[in-house]
Amino acid sequence: MQPKINWIDNLRGIACLMVVMIHTTTWYITNAHSVSPLNWDIANVLNSASRVSVPLFFMISGYLFFGERCAQPRHFLRIALCLIFYSVVALAYISLFTSINVELSLKNVLQKPVFYHLWFFFAIAVIYLVSPLIQVKNVSGKMLLMLMVIIGIIANPNTVPQKIGGVEWLPINLYISGDTFYYILYGILGRAIA
Repeated sequence: MQPKINWIDNLRGIACLMVVMIHTTTWYITNAHSVSPLNWDIANVLNSASRVSVPLFFMISGYLFFGERCAQPRHFLRIALCLIFYSVVALAYISLFTSINVELSLKNVLQKPVFYHLWFFFAIAVIYLVSPLIQVKNVSGKMLLMLMVIIGIIANPNTVPQKIGGVEWLPINLYISGDTFYYILYGILGRAIA
């Protein structure tokens, strides 16, 4: 068994707190008419600062599994058990407190999580699945920065389009689509930074 890496556990704990912060401040941001401008500003800053939490989780997994080690069956079992447990809790909540169709939620369980907030288990499973195929090489800090700028800004399909003289120059289309690409990229980045 691998020894515990304390700083990873601490970083994971901080990322968990950030996720809680995102969920607790969202109401203030989406209901600006019901809160004071100061409370909205504070909630917005806390929510925005906490948005690094999801990439942190993928970077932690990449650090752990995109090197010499890869995800093992016990890691998949842990994800599956967590997904089942929280899906049961979510189904109980849905059936007791919402008008969401429980039968439809169960029917679509392989397409999307029972409760939206469980999407992470599906995404992290992909990181675990590709972990035997990816071993990140050592790269210089300059190369890493250049790749991050190209993939994270210049070629990011979520970058706000920029035009000069009617010609769109940003983002450059490198056929990067879907969030999964970025989740894997965060994992690779987590390993490369190490």
